[in-house]
Parts: sequence; C-alpha cells; structure tokens
Amino acid sequence: MEGDRRLRPSLARAQSPRSAFTLIELLVVIAIIAILAAILFPVFAQARAKARQATCLSNQKQIGLAWVMYAQDYDETSPNPVFIGRYWIKDFGGCGAYKSAPMGTGVTRCDDVYFQDLIQPYAKSQNIGWCPEVPPSFVWKKPGFKSPISENRTSYWYNWYYWNGARLAKVNQVAASPIVIDMPYGPDYVDLPHPNGLNVVYADGHAKFFHSSDRELPARKGGNWWDLVHEADGQ
Repeated sequence: MEGDRRLRPSLARAQSPRSAFTLIELLVVIAIIAILAAILFPVFAQARAKARQATCLSNQKQIGLAWVMYAQDYDETSPNPVFIGRYWIKDFGGCGAYKSAPMGTGVTRCDDVYFQDLIQPYAKSQNIGWCPEVPPSFVWKKPGFKSPISENRTSYWYNWYYWNGARLAKVNQVAASPIVIDMPYGPDYVDLPHPNGLNVVYADGHAKFFHSSDRELPARKGGNWWDLVHEADGQ
C-alpha cells in the first residue's frame, strides 16, 4: 500500500492535460501565416499570368503557321476576310460603316467570313483563337463595344489593313510585319491582356511578346498600340 501511495503523485502528473496555446501564441501564428500569404499570393498570381501568357503565345504561333500555310496554298496570297474582326461589324454599324476605312481601304465583302474562319482548315483546334486571359464574356467597353468579345469569335485582331488578300511580296521584311495581335490592345497599359505588352504574330509565322514603356512611348502613354505595331511592318 505504501508503495502504491508513492506511485500515485507521479501517475497524476503523467496524466495531467497539456496546457492550451495562449492568446499571444495564437496571434503570433496568425501573423506569420498572414505574412507568408502576403508574400506568396502575388508570386502565385504572377506565375499564373506568365503561364497564361505562354499559352496565349503558343496559340498565336499556331495561328501564324496556319496563316502561312494558307498563303502558300493560295500562291503567296494572304487571307481576305470581311474586316479586322466581327466585333466592329457587329457593334459599329455593319459592313456599310466601313466601305471607306483607314489607309485607303474599304470593306468589299460582307459574308460573315473572318480570318479565323479562313485559316481554320490549317489549324489543329478552334481553341487557338482565344487567349486564356480574355474570357468570352469580356466586354471591351473603352472603345465603345457593347457586346461580349465572344461575338468576335476570337480574342485576336487581324491586320486587315495591310493583309487583306495582299501578296507576301508586299513588304520588304515579312518577319517584321504583324498579322495578328492580342485584344484588348489599349487604350492604356492597364487594359492590356499581359503586363505592359501583348503578343504579336508576324507574317513569317513566328510570334513574340511585344513590350513597350512610357519612355519608348512618351507621347502616347500606352494608348496607340495599334499604331506602334503597324509602324514596324517592314515596309
């Protein structure tokens, strides 16, 4: 019995419950988690944006190859769609509104056929017509569009002004002549689908990320991306 009494205090101590975390300890843990989240979440967001940009660029490379194959099959002649995109015809007055267009051009057909339709037989998938950063439900409100971009049937813009059925011999540097660019392409950097730039497809089939800055565009403030990519057409 005396031996049992000597064991009882040690057993009681062994079976006593652990003390809980104090409020200060919990607050420290929460603060550490918050700090880590603040550090990691932007990194994850940037990584996701880079992955989407890479997918977008891959899509546009396939568009470029399809465009080149079309031109080769048609005696070095580029596709001749209705206009730069269905979006403009749908929301800004129909084909009649573009009978006289910039750069001495004008709509000559109105059969609802656009560049993505013409090169589709040469493309592996219809999904290449969409940048993952631009959902089909997106509405490009700043230029005045009211319809979702799904009406355009692609999130890419076609350089119809230079390449409306034109021959590849039109330019001196085919590799410097844009054929397709991302939308939306402005009117400011915040509106671009990728950080401070967009992807551009060139007439030799290659595609690359086009980056610019306020220093390079002192009088434009990122607004006239359309003008800038066209001034590098190799003519």
